[in-house]
Amino acid sequence: MVEPRQTPPRMSADAFMAWYDQQPEGERYELHDGVVYPNRMQGERLAHAETKLRIAESFRAQIRAGKLPCSGFGDGMAVRVDQDIIYEPDAMVRRGPLLPGDTTIILDPMIVVEVVSPSSHRIDVLTKLTHYFRNPNIVHYLIVIPSTRQAIHHRRGVGERIETTIHPAGVIEFSPPGLSLDLADIFAGDVLE
Repeated sequence: MVEPRQTPPRMSADAFMAWYDQQPEGERYELHDGVVYPNRMQGERLAHAETKLRIAESFRAQIRAGKLPCSGFGDGMAVRVDQDIIYEPDAMVRRGPLLPGDTTIILDPMIVVEVVSPSSHRIDVLTKLTHYFRNPNIVHYLIVIPSTRQAIHHRRGVGERIETTIHPAGVIEFSPPGLSLDLADIFAGDVLE
């Protein structure tokens, strides 16, 4: 997140979405504790862009191949976390019937993924971790770190418990809905951050 945008002192998620629909095409924002922040990376790095794309493509390919009742998304779709928070993850999966084509916000994602960049590391690892799990539909929060070629998988456990696994390599299983990510495929090639 960068600097707060000049908006009313606080906005609800509903007011934010109405405001967001009126913004110029291509401008992206997130709502954090009722405050609007621009969601733009300055000079997105190749490793970051490639990693996001590979994750979204892998999820979508598995959904198609397994004929799963899910939808996979790359960045650009928003997730409503609660009444005061809306984020745009780098990838996500939602289980359920297809949504209308004019949908801009996902209320019930099952998997959310953030690919860490130098400017987003602290927010993705600390703040978004505690916030994403406010949405009761989110079962998995994956933090992918291209610079170290590893991932941190947070999974909703029993009750309020969040289980965390650090993956320096190998395959990460997302059950439900029955998807996986092989870090060797995600970090394929010689692109380093």
